[in-house]
Amino acid sequence: MRYVWIALLFVASTAGAEDWQQIAELDSNGSVLLVNAATIAEVKGFRKAWFKSVYTSDQPVPVDYQAAVRKARSYRWLESMNYFSCPERTTAVTELRWHGADDELLGNFHVVHPTVRTISPGTPDERMLETVCKAEKVEQEIPLEEQARLKRPVNPDDYYPTSSARRGEEGSPIVRVCVDASGKLLRDPVVTDTSGFPALDAAAVNAAKDTRYSAGMRNGTALPESCLRFKIKFLRKP
Repeated sequence: MRYVWIALLFVASTAGAEDWQQIAELDSNGSVLLVNAATIAEVKGFRKAWFKSVYTSDQPVPVDYQAAVRKARSYRWLESMNYFSCPERTTAVTELRWHGADDELLGNFHVVHPTVRTISPGTPDERMLETVCKAEKVEQEIPLEEQARLKRPVNPDDYYPTSSARRGEEGSPIVRVCVDASGKLLRDPVVTDTSGFPALDAAAVNAAKDTRYSAGMRNGTALPESCLRFKIKFLRKP
């Protein structure tokens, strides 16, 4: 048996672009911290961005996350989505993704109740905060009511490739769709965050094509173009 489910993910439209820039060293061995400058965004008074910690050797997966990283007990680099309060100098992590030395996605974890931490001076967290808070090019999040909405989702289980399930492939590609005022697709959906498996990404696009949508609204009027990004999870049931 297997199951797949779709989750809405309201994020900046540039979140899938890759523009990694080194902002700090993590140690004296060459491990580095990078930011995806294209994902720096402002949402409800907070700044956020994707960060990447790349190590020169394998790192042990923390015990608290081993259930999320079922393919390995170590990783080579880690992506994290961090939110920041610039005035209060605090941060919180909302998503983590572990990768191997060959860039394979080993597991991901969505933090349901993020822990807000005060940032200490002289730490990598401080460099992260300075990077996003001083950024001049910042994507403004689209108000929720102006985003397209899922009207009639398909059953994504029908799109999970049998070959992927047989190989044990799991992932959570994120798809972006744009619709007209009637809710019809303006163009083909695109994968903005890959699952790491081409077959799963293609399946997510097919599911998005068959999904029905409603247009975003502004002042009670349907917008001629509105977009939505949502996640399709492909997970094998234990």
